[in-house]
Amino acid sequence: MNFFKKFKDIPQFFDRHNLVFYFFVAVPLGFFVFIYLKNKAILENNFLIEDGLYYYKMSLIIIALVEMLVAEFMSKGMLKRVRADLSMNDKLARYLMASLIRYVGYFSAAVFMLLGLFVFMEGIFAATYIVVLFLISLIRPTKPRMIKSGIFSKEEIQVIENDGVVK
Repeated sequence: MNFFKKFKDIPQFFDRHNLVFYFFVAVPLGFFVFIYLKNKAILENNFLIEDGLYYYKMSLIIIALVEMLVAEFMSKGMLKRVRADLSMNDKLARYLMASLIRYVGYFSAAVFMLLGLFVFMEGIFAATYIVVLFLISLIRPTKPRMIKSGIFSKEEIQVIENDGVVK
């Protein structure tokens, strides 16, 4: 896939990376706004009504948490397997793919919260969606986070810091 290969410079890499990141932020946010506008009384409902569906509701929240944790572990595991002898382009492509795995995990957690919100119309799902959205904002792509991943050599770190040309 050419989207993950052939970066001419670091700004082009961050343009692609940010495109992916903001897609995974914007899509669930759009659905949240739609659901909220459809039923503005969401936050007025009790945060978790204990009824016959209590365990189903809690399982949606637990599934979302597990999805985020699995995505974190998979992403970190993928970055640990990056070999030092790869070209910088290949390392950037692997970093972007690991980030994509992380974003998909958080995206699916957000979708589960939106599903719970749409089906049950309870404030707990709106609140947990907002928490997931906050956590997504903490993993946005930045140069320090990229350098901290530990897959780049000192020369490559200099290229990243100076927005240099990728070789």
